[in-house]
Amino acid sequence: NRVVEKMKAGQGVAGMTAAVPSYVSESADLAWLTHQHAEYHRVVGALYAELCGARNAMVLQLHSYAPRSVGITKTDEHIVTALHAAYVPQVYATWPERPAVDLICATEDGSFRANEQVIARTVSAYTKAGIDVKQNATYHLHPVAMGYVYAKAWPDRVLCVELNRDLVADPFTPFGVSPISETKIARMVGPLVEVFHS
Repeated sequence: NRVVEKMKAGQGVAGMTAAVPSYVSESADLAWLTHQHAEYHRVVGALYAELCGARNAMVLQLHSYAPRSVGITKTDEHIVTALHAAYVPQVYATWPERPAVDLICATEDGSFRANEQVIARTVSAYTKAGIDVKQNATYHLHPVAMGYVYAKAWPDRVLCVELNRDLVADPFTPFGVSPISETKIARMVGPLVEVFHS
């Protein structure tokens, strides 16, 4: 989810992970990853054009995120050790909780915002369902993220939504298998179905 040309390998931007982690350093690996990334987005870009353009449809960028924002400052070769330390139960309990639903719908500087009517309908649908919904509480759209690139290219047709994994998994298990609950999924995506089918 990065614009590779805008980020140098191993360098993050304002708290964001880098396009390529610093521990990937072999030139052959970098070349292969760059090629795969370009091929993936060639296909994805064409789909956005077809759906948002030719079909005049809405596209949902649906993600899930960890239930809490853990304090990881570096994503280097020691990231796994750092994550395990952050998830020690008594440490994990100190990290701030994330909303049930976060609409990633605007840039931090306010230069871009997704379709206001779609945002308002989505907030209303989640509120009516009794589900906590926020806007950009955890992240903002960022110019080095491909999600932003597609949202800006199709400003009235794209919405990015993050769902809290505690509310879709049964249970959420850090570093392990987190089975997805059909009942939880139905509750969490029901408001989106209402919005996108209206």
